[in-house]
Amino acid sequence: MKVTCRTPKIDLQATLDGAAVTFTVTRANARYIAEFIRQNAGHEVEIELRRQPKKRSHNANAFLWVLCDEIGKATGTDKETIYKELIQRVGVFDYVLVKAGAADRFQANWKGKGLGWFTTEIPYLKDTGIRQFMAYYGTSCYNTQQMARVIDEAVDEARGLDIETLPPDEIRRMKDTWQQVI
Repeated sequence: MKVTCRTPKIDLQATLDGAAVTFTVTRANARYIAEFIRQNAGHEVEIELRRQPKKRSHNANAFLWVLCDEIGKATGTDKETIYKELIQRVGVFDYVLVKAGAADRFQANWKGKGLGWFTTEIPYLKDTGIRQFMAYYGTSCYNTQQMARVIDEAVDEARGLDIETLPPDEIRRMKDTWQQVI
């Protein structure tokens, strides 16, 4: 269960066993919390507190998709293919080893996470019963530096095709406002 509150009102009271901390949350969140506590009565629960990260810049994401669309029109390719090609060239991936019998399920599950989540197989392990993949992550989970790399690659490709882009200072501002989604 995850509960988010903007500026929680907190009441701290000393008790014989330690301290009681009370958070004021929305009524909807209070119902979820109450139900969770009822379902877990008699069990220990873990509570994690952390600052909520800033939301990512929708401007940077929208700009990337505009570039993908324009590059696609110039090259006769759909924007989704352009997006995947950019991720494959400069995006984030992990090497993953999978038993051959589970490879199709792994690929389907990975791809099911979103458009930018795809795999490419590295064929040299095929005859060992193990298959190795490069599993690419979609930009929705990229941090500022990772997203900037994809945008820079798209801008470079667009400029190489004589596609007009934004001024460099506007591109820099958008890249700087991109925040990782957690």
